[in-house]
Formats: sequence, structure tokens, C-alpha cells
Amino acid sequence: MPSNTNTPLKELMKTLYEALMREVEPELTSDFKDDLDVVYADETPEEHRERVQGYVEAVQEVNRRFGILIDTWKSQLLAFKKAALEKANARQERDDEDATTSLIQQFDVQP
Repeated sequence: MPSNTNTPLKELMKTLYEALMREVEPELTSDFKDDLDVVYADETPEEHRERVQGYVEAVQEVNRRFGILIDTWKSQLLAFKKAALEKANARQERDDEDATTSLIQQFDVQP
């Protein structure tokens, strides 16, 4: 598959990135990226360094928030998985008990 193909996962990741970055540094979202050279055309080298440092800090913050999000999703997914397995095991135990009861009843039948 070509790397530029927009798959649902890539779209989800882009949406997630945009949402997280928009809260931290909107200039690093796709809404602004192409316009930054124009907006900052007259900035001094010192202003440029400061802006880039702010961008570095913004990316670090987004990475931190992304980690929290992934940890939260993972714990929720594991809790869901545990609940689903417990429900399936309970259902299997009931089915086993029903089958055992049925077998016992078949043997207990008097001619």
C-alpha cells in the first residue's frame, strides 16, 4: 500500500494530532503550517529561535498528553476485556451446569 494513502487509521491519527496540538500550539496544526513563513517573514533570528523553542516545547507537551491518552485507553480497554471475559466465563459455566443437569436427568429417568 502506498504510504500516502489515507486510511481510516491515518485519518484518526491526524484528527487526534490536530485536536491535541490545537490546544497547545495552534500554529502547528494544518490550518497554519503553510502560512507561518508569511506571518513571520519579518522576525529577527532571535525571535525565530524563541518561536522554534516554543514549538519544541509544544511538541513535547503533545507527546506527554498523547502518552496519557494512550494509557487511559489501554486501561479502559483492559477493563472492557476483563469484563467481557468474565461474562463469557459465567455464560460458559451456566451452559456447563445446564449440560451436566441434563445428563444427570437423562440417567435418572426410570423406565
